[in-house]
Amino acid sequence: MNEDFELKARRSKMAHVRALQDADDVRRAQLAVLMPQRRAQAETAVQILQSFWRDGDVVALRDQLGQWAHGPGFQAYGGVNGQMFLNQLVGYSPDLPELARLLARCLRVPDDQAAASASIHELVEFTESIKKGAHPAPRRSVFFLSFFWSLQDHLRWPCFWPSAESMARQLGWLQPVDDLGELYVAFRELMLSLGAPEENELALFWASEGSRFLGIDSTIQDRCRQNVAINQSRVDDRYPDNATEASAAANARAIVGELTMAGAALADRVAEALGRSVKSETPSIQWGPKTYRGDGWVRWGVMGEGGSPSVSMRLWITSAGVFVGLHPGWYRHGWYDEAKQAIADVVPRSATWFNVRFNSDRVLNTPDGSADGEFLVGWELPSLDLSPSELADLIVARSADLQPAVDRLVALLGGRQSERNLNAPDLLVPLVREFLESRPYPTTKDDTAKSDRAVMAALLSPDEVQIMDLPEFRRIYNGNRYGSPGPQSVLNTTLRDASPAEIEEYLRRIHYLLWGPGDDADRIDELLDPDRKYIKGLGESVIMKLLAIVKPETYLPVFPYSGEQGKARFLKRLDLTLPSPSLSAGHRQVAANAALRARLDALFPNDPWGQAQFMYWLVQRPTDTEAAVRSEADALAALADDLLVPREFVSNVVEMLRDKGQVVFYGPPGTGKTFIARALARALAPDPTRSAIVQFHPSTSYEDFFEGYRPEETGGQLSYSLRKGPLALMAEKAEAAPGVPHVLVIDELNRANLPKVFGELLFLLEYRDEEVRTIYRPDDAFSLPRNLYFIGTMNTADRSIALVDAALRRRFHFVPFFPDEGEMAGLLRRWLEREKQPTWVADLVEMVNSELVQELGGPDLQLGPSYFMKTDVVDRLPGIWRYNIEPLIQDQLFGQNDKIKDFTWDAVYTRFRKDVPAVPEGEPDE
Repeated sequence: MNEDFELKARRSKMAHVRALQDADDVRRAQLAVLMPQRRAQAETAVQILQSFWRDGDVVALRDQLGQWAHGPGFQAYGGVNGQMFLNQLVGYSPDLPELARLLARCLRVPDDQAAASASIHELVEFTESIKKGAHPAPRRSVFFLSFFWSLQDHLRWPCFWPSAESMARQLGWLQPVDDLGELYVAFRELMLSLGAPEENELALFWASEGSRFLGIDSTIQDRCRQNVAINQSRVDDRYPDNATEASAAANARAIVGELTMAGAALADRVAEALGRSVKSETPSIQWGPKTYRGDGWVRWGVMGEGGSPSVSMRLWITSAGVFVGLHPGWYRHGWYDEAKQAIADVVPRSATWFNVRFNSDRVLNTPDGSADGEFLVGWELPSLDLSPSELADLIVARSADLQPAVDRLVALLGGRQSERNLNAPDLLVPLVREFLESRPYPTTKDDTAKSDRAVMAALLSPDEVQIMDLPEFRRIYNGNRYGSPGPQSVLNTTLRDASPAEIEEYLRRIHYLLWGPGDDADRIDELLDPDRKYIKGLGESVIMKLLAIVKPETYLPVFPYSGEQGKARFLKRLDLTLPSPSLSAGHRQVAANAALRARLDALFPNDPWGQAQFMYWLVQRPTDTEAAVRSEADALAALADDLLVPREFVSNVVEMLRDKGQVVFYGPPGTGKTFIARALARALAPDPTRSAIVQFHPSTSYEDFFEGYRPEETGGQLSYSLRKGPLALMAEKAEAAPGVPHVLVIDELNRANLPKVFGELLFLLEYRDEEVRTIYRPDDAFSLPRNLYFIGTMNTADRSIALVDAALRRRFHFVPFFPDEGEMAGLLRRWLEREKQPTWVADLVEMVNSELVQELGGPDLQLGPSYFMKTDVVDRLPGIWRYNIEPLIQDQLFGQNDKIKDFTWDAVYTRFRKDVPAVPEGEPDE
């Protein structure tokens, strides 16, 4: 291997990455805080190790490091590779003194690389001997030991951080080997050769976050030139010597590795420019069985009807130049000439037609600007000396320039036109625009869902899934991150009761499902077949969620096939043909998914999450929106007429709900607050499953209202499970039907300790587009859907609005319900007139209310009209008064017996008769 060139190229790339990190203001600020924290934490960790070396107490070591891991600086140690690994070592070890002696030896800084490799081998061997199922995972030994070596001497012993290893492998600098001791030695030599190992580890971690585009280092083209020269030195298809072949292999790995990262990072932007979903792919590192390649390309292939890439945009780096353009793919005899003729009139004049040939140059610029046979049409870049943003913008711009040509070729192959170049109106386009505006899309929650998918995909990667911790797996399929497959009680029980050997076998089957050979549909069927790779409780929904996580370029986050939220319903809504009922479950799922992706890819390119959210919204949207709006308006008008309140009042309350999402009806008892709240809920959400009522009381808790752990009996054993309360259940329904109103009525809102009941949800009442991590679901982000409305009622006889928490008051609109003011004024009289009852009853109530306002110094204890809105109210009036009104007044005038006497039925009626000399019509029976 040409070690001087390789080292120079690697250092050039590392300097490039560190320069990009240094230009990130947020990252610089993070490092300014992180580095001093790490220095202090490292000293503390060394003190813990020294204490362990003195007393040999491995349990104390575990506990002290567990506490230490919560401090700032090294929180990543607290995960599966660090503290959790140590917890498993201690928990699974049958002989703690033996473990203590082993760790006392292995945690000390090695004398040399041979000693480091030996320590890793020793811990791996011990871990294998105590392993139950997949845990503790022996591979974690490398990080665990190197982490503590690095704390003691980072300049000599770099830490085997998963992010640093992953980036080194992607860049082609580190090859996987089975011997973990050899793997660490190779990693150490690499990091030391680059210089400043700690700084480089941090830069590689920064580079690995998300899909950050790092640009293309100019040494990649030098690698191409070097491999072309090396290949010319071959004799009889053989390289001159092993060192030369190793240089060629290193160059090819670096070329392809860097282009692979670039392809993934730019896929979404290229997809947006083309108006289509794309899949980024790179070639093998070899041109043939015995030749390492001297060029490299990444293609963003437009997804065809069968899910495979077809026409593609390419970035192609050769020894002669750097090119970006459209490659037509190959489909049939004469295709290249057919494709060239089809797009000739839509290719920009500035583009060049390049011949593509299987030789050292690969992309050839013909003198006359024509091309025959395989071609690339596009542009040659002057150099790779561009910033990442400049290169990315250029690739995206050229993709947009060639978008009409891509559309033309896809149409020629029988595919759909993209949204950007519709020759005929697509009925879904206006619906997509409505969805983007009314839902709206995307929100912070949507961005979080996509980020969560990437995190879970890393846990389900080929190297990790078989050693994944069971709690991590449960969080993937039980949680709502990237969509919920529904309750999984049977699967939870299966995994809970499984032996370590069974868990290991189950994880092997999951690995086979996600990464095994053959068709996905066949592997799905195998996992569902009780006679093959079946796991009890693992149904279609969980299987499809796992596939959607690891293969977003193929699968939608829509998991069931049937049901209200299933693929079959979506297909019907789009007027697409359902798969044949004779198909197996796996083939039916895959076929339905492919049909949906083919229809939606042009509208949401490279955005399976957006496609799914659009479908959830679409199936809940009324097919006739104008009719639905008229229907709601008619329902609200009818409600106002029925309630004898102005239509404007009802409309105003609805607008308040749409503004803040929540209102409170407050006023004295009997003013119709709960009645009107429930009636309004029914008008806004006619489907009874989309509205609910809860009543608060002094003992109402967060766990009652939102969610909490509740005991349950399973198989004769008492256990605790997380149970959703009315708010979590209603939020789940509202989220599944975006744009459709859902209403939760909270009666007697002010009787509970509101900050305690709402907890962190108080924040969400005001910020509906934001997310929080709740008490019982710290791994799952939760938000309140915009289409979930709250109508609270508040009895001012119990508690004045002035005593309500100021933060809560800010988050609600408050609507007064007082008998003598606003829309409630005269309500009783209007009702009596409509029901043809004597109206003097309203006069009597108004007289008493006026007296109560004066007596109590405010309107909070007036008599509401609901007490008196009864059939034959005149005959029932004395009983209503004695058994409903007098106890209420006695409570408010407690201890003031003289005043209480003034408000008995006899006293009130006598005063009223005195003020109204004429005998009222329908005088009450005594």
